[in-house]
Amino acid sequence: MTEWKAVVERALQQCQQAQAQKEQKVWQALLNRLPDAEARPFAILSLLEHLRSFDSPYVQELRPLEEELKQKAEEQTLHYGDLLKQALASEGCTVEGRFPQYRINQIVEVVIEERKRRARVGTRFRAVMIREDISVAAVAEAVRKQLQRLFQRPFQAEGFLQTLWKAYLLALAFEKEALRIGDYANIFTVHKFIVWLKQKDVAFVDAEGKKFVPYLPDEFAVDLGRLLEKGVTQTEQGYCLHLTPVRNPKEALFVVNFKTKTGQNYGLLQFRSEQKEV
Repeated sequence: MTEWKAVVERALQQCQQAQAQKEQKVWQALLNRLPDAEARPFAILSLLEHLRSFDSPYVQELRPLEEELKQKAEEQTLHYGDLLKQALASEGCTVEGRFPQYRINQIVEVVIEERKRRARVGTRFRAVMIREDISVAAVAEAVRKQLQRLFQRPFQAEGFLQTLWKAYLLALAFEKEALRIGDYANIFTVHKFIVWLKQKDVAFVDAEGKKFVPYLPDEFAVDLGRLLEKGVTQTEQGYCLHLTPVRNPKEALFVVNFKTKTGQNYGLLQFRSEQKEV
């Protein structure tokens, strides 16, 4: 990319002389991106399109580069799924789907809008929107961050189960105004009470909310999957956790049993006495 670097540096010098700060920022961004041009062609193409609005003569000199990167972008689009698998192979990720939609580890969704050159990466509860650069490298980086958010949190199965049990009892009292253990509770109601239980007393008197402990539904779903994976489902009181699927995915959490690698949309949660089932 040495020849193209020289063109960009000349453009930067002219911008400095003309005190064209806005254009200079774009050229500087282009210069910074040049070393990764082959891996992230979409980023360079977006910058070149932006530079056309400044009517710079140097953009024309970069036309051969643009044509080369358009071809590389098309190749990425054609083999996107395989390239995404390769990029995430070191993390042991599973990649399912086909362009323009993929699901990573059955949890993180990737939706690419090629024409708008943007991609949504995450879950329905939290996601990031990548703009201008939909290169595999950029999307893979966003996927890693989402996986880190979901999985690189401390988790202790027995402690989580007890918190889940307490939240279930609170949800029953809230929904049914009675503690009839064994009744179904809405999984989102249980989640709300877990969030409440996670807060320290000081969180409720903190006007600025700086000490609030966030706990999103997708994090809750991952922790349920971890619980199922470890097989820790019976409380100290002798009640066993049961999850019940529902038809409408909007009323459910998609929970993956990380032991069996299977997932299901669960909308109801209950604890039942095993003795009653004998």
